[in-house]
Amino acid sequence: RGPLTLRCEILQGAGWSQLYRQAEQVAGQSELVACTGSSSGDGLVLLLFLGPRRPAPLTVRHLSSAATWWNGAADQLLQQLRTANLQRNQLLSLDAHNDGPNEAARFTALYSTSIPGDGELRLQYRAFNVEM
Repeated sequence: RGPLTLRCEILQGAGWSQLYRQAEQVAGQSELVACTGSSSGDGLVLLLFLGPRRPAPLTVRHLSSAATWWNGAADQLLQQLRTANLQRNQLLSLDAHNDGPNEAARFTALYSTSIPGDGELRLQYRAFNVEM
């Protein structure tokens, strides 16, 4: 298919929900390769790495979880994904972030049920470097 050409769209805002609603619109217009969130002194930032524009727009949505610990947030998001009955190929991106070292652990998934599914979505994780 040739070389990979990406562009980065930077979204800034005061809340994760607002940023991910904006990301839904952007990811519906262009192929989403990766998404990552960060907090800084300037507020919240969401970076979307995008490929070519889609021939027809997709409806993209997001699910988010937050918990005191990373495992709790991951478990919550996996349960939400199961409840939404997402299939393989429909999950566009997973992102893990927080607002600071002592803030809630957060996971967000961008997905589209406009994309044909290809069987059961089976996700699991393994935690490394866990402090007890």
